[in-house]
Amino acid sequence: MNFTMTERAVEKRFPNFDLWDRRVRKLGSHGYTITINIQVPDADLIYSTYNSTWLEYYKSNVFVLRDPVFHWGLLGEGATRWSQIKLGELVNSPYTNRVFEMAREFGMNYGGVATARSTYGYKGRCYLSVARNDRELTDVELQELSDLLAEAIAGYRDTRGMGSGEIEVVQLLADGHTQEEIAQILGLSRAGVRKRIERARIAMNATNSLHMIAIAVERRLVRVSG
Repeated sequence: MNFTMTERAVEKRFPNFDLWDRRVRKLGSHGYTITINIQVPDADLIYSTYNSTWLEYYKSNVFVLRDPVFHWGLLGEGATRWSQIKLGELVNSPYTNRVFEMAREFGMNYGGVATARSTYGYKGRCYLSVARNDRELTDVELQELSDLLAEAIAGYRDTRGMGSGEIEVVQLLADGHTQEEIAQILGLSRAGVRKRIERARIAMNATNSLHMIAIAVERRLVRVSG
């Protein structure tokens, strides 16, 4: 899994990310990882604040294949502590226990994970995992972890390849404006509007404008009134 998404890139996809991030960091004093719409071995979004040395070690040792937290994200329900993850023989073997053993060497002694399904697109699995060095998460904190994941899923906007200019034009198209009207509203030339539309169409791999608007609505980039 690729954990290299920057904070700035994540901010574009989440409203009020700064506030959300601060709340998660209170639960996970040693960092967190969030994934949206897992498509093994990748996802629509993967962002982590774990120690960079740990992330590099995790990737180089392909720990995702044996990580109990990742498998809970795919198969579990609700929220649980790392120490209480139960997935049968998959987790009880030395092969999978090695992940937690090594995590502890990086100060990640305790943790919790919440999982849920996305509410957009193909409704894939999502999870939010946090790490601490001092103590287990309380039941109240586990519930807050679930709530924070639900907030992230509800607010997520799939902006891949889309800038604010492209989203603005697609919203105006969805509102029923013509290209000429959009040019007047935004103070652009017709050619400028067409370029933005074409960039948006390519970014969303859409066949035409109607298809593009439909994809944008599904990704929560624009709203259709009425």
